Amino acid sequence: MAIQNTKRWQWILIGVLLGVALGYVNQLPSTDWKQTYGEALTQHQFEQGLTKLQSGTPWFHGIVVHPERVDTGGRSVPIYVVAGEYYDGRPELQDGKRVAVWRPRCFVAETPFIPVTPPADPLVDETVLAYLKTVPGVSFRYAWWQDPKWGVSLWVGASVLVVGLIWPTVINLLVFGSLTRPREAKPDLSKSADVEVPAVPAAFIGMDGSDTDAPTGVPNAPPTPSVPPPVQPLSNAPLDATSAGADESSKEFGRDEDDFYPTERHAPHR
Repeated sequence: MAIQNTKRWQWILIGVLLGVALGYVNQLPSTDWKQTYGEALTQHQFEQGLTKLQSGTPWFHGIVVHPERVDTGGRSVPIYVVAGEYYDGRPELQDGKRVAVWRPRCFVAETPFIPVTPPADPLVDETVLAYLKTVPGVSFRYAWWQDPKWGVSLWVGASVLVVGLIWPTVINLLVFGSLTRPREAKPDLSKSADVEVPAVPAAFIGMDGSDTDAPTGVPNAPPTPSVPPPVQPLSNAPLDATSAGADESSKEFGRDEDDFYPTERHAPHR
């Protein structure tokens, strides 16, 4: 099937299936935190980095919390990866000067999260999200697009928009020169009922109604019913007795010695 023959509803269906597949793959457990978010911090480094400052900037800032899952003991466990920029308190030499350098680091927080230093306000729930809200001066963002509640829906919506709406519109512009496909012409079935079948000439119709000698292309005509000859009416005129008597008078009768009554005589055979 050519691409230009694919209808829009078929593209939308393809977009839905593709979005579900991408959303499922995006929810698979991942353990390569170092490549994605940087090296992992200990819980002490994480909590210390939220409160310590370097030239007015927290050691751990630019925080984004990512919902993730890991496989533990054959089951998938939800966790939070707190990613951001971290300064370890040791300046580095750059251009002849010692300066503070922040590098990508992350902290993997399990649930329930129990802080090393209890916060002043009790936690609403035992998650790292609730803990970050209790630390003064800390701002963070939550990666809601990775949340299982919204991840699959987001992928499906994006796939339908791109594959089901934008892509077929581009094809219509390139192939048909319009935003929509032209309507397909429907066949007119009413005209087919008025077609006349040509009759077969009588010369090609046999005695039994079959057209054995009909030329190619001429359809068979319906068989012609055979008509029996008319019955002649009986005549009421009397038989001609004269002719019958003449035949009888021309015959000769006689009786031989062994005949009991006279019989017709015949000419002797030569």
